[in-house]
Amino acid sequence: MAIDIFETRTLFGAINEGRFGARAYFRDRFFNSIKTFVTENIDFDLKDAQGRKLAPFVNPRVGGQVVDRLGFHTETYKVPLVAPEMVTTADELMKRMAGESVYGSKTPAQRGLEIMQDNMIELEKMITRREEAMCAQALFEGKISVKGEGVDDVVDFWKSLPEDKRPYAVSATPWDDASIDGQKIMEEIRNFSRDRVKVSGFKPREIFVGSKIIDVILPKLAEKELLNGRRVDLGEIRPQELPDGLHYWGYLRDAGIDIYSYDEYYENADGDMVPMVPENKVLFAASEVETTMAYGAVCIADKPKNMMEWYAARRVPHSYVQERPAARIIQLNARPLPIINQVQGFSVLQPLA
Repeated sequence: MAIDIFETRTLFGAINEGRFGARAYFRDRFFNSIKTFVTENIDFDLKDAQGRKLAPFVNPRVGGQVVDRLGFHTETYKVPLVAPEMVTTADELMKRMAGESVYGSKTPAQRGLEIMQDNMIELEKMITRREEAMCAQALFEGKISVKGEGVDDVVDFWKSLPEDKRPYAVSATPWDDASIDGQKIMEEIRNFSRDRVKVSGFKPREIFVGSKIIDVILPKLAEKELLNGRRVDLGEIRPQELPDGLHYWGYLRDAGIDIYSYDEYYENADGDMVPMVPENKVLFAASEVETTMAYGAVCIADKPKNMMEWYAARRVPHSYVQERPAARIIQLNARPLPIINQVQGFSVLQPLA
């Protein structure tokens, strides 16, 4: 029996072997626990901050003493669908591709296969950028805005927290103020980090700063000789091995924190370039925070079989043809949702207006 290369199960193999290169540092670094679901709706637990209670002393004759478990609550959400697609018309199959011999040595079928692979790679990059933007929103805003054709929703991880308990603060004096030197910046970073340990139980080990902030603090920290590059000197961090867009600036010894910037952008619906890291904010991150990269099930209409098929996977490819104009459509589907299960685990400081 001949294999249909455009059948969904066959296209899965093309995805696994594809050359996908979109940057997704936040997703891969902080949301690397992947779970796929067999339903569109998923349930996930949001947990309270880690407890600080001591084990109680008891008289051996009395026995044990009951203690409370850490609290949590469960949210249910219909995971948003992203389904970018590209169209290849019959005319395109007859034209020479970029890099092809001017004499057009390839057949339309061969061109069709190469165009399909190129389209799949580009669609995968688009979905990866969407996932990275969702992760950045979750980290820096505590929520994810889901807006598109026929959908307008918000996944809010902080909504159950009182305003004064949310992991977010604004500096009393902006860091670009003349009265704020490197020592005061370091002290605020140390104090904010210490407060987060007290509230959440997690010790921030690294911070990610916006582009405006790094321009402000670098000269001030350097003037006070507060930035230490020893981790680079010792080979613990190799700048040449960091992902594209990620830059290591040094170690704040007195605060026990590494400083990074992340120069990655995405294009919004208005055509504006938006930084993944807000220019005026700082993310305090701890690697041991419990998170999930969840994927809801995707439904594909299989016309030849006259049936609907459900797939629990990170990416679900689909291809079909249209009659007028004659064309083949390649579509890549996903239902991604980054989840911060321990909502106090990441914290944000806004030191610039």
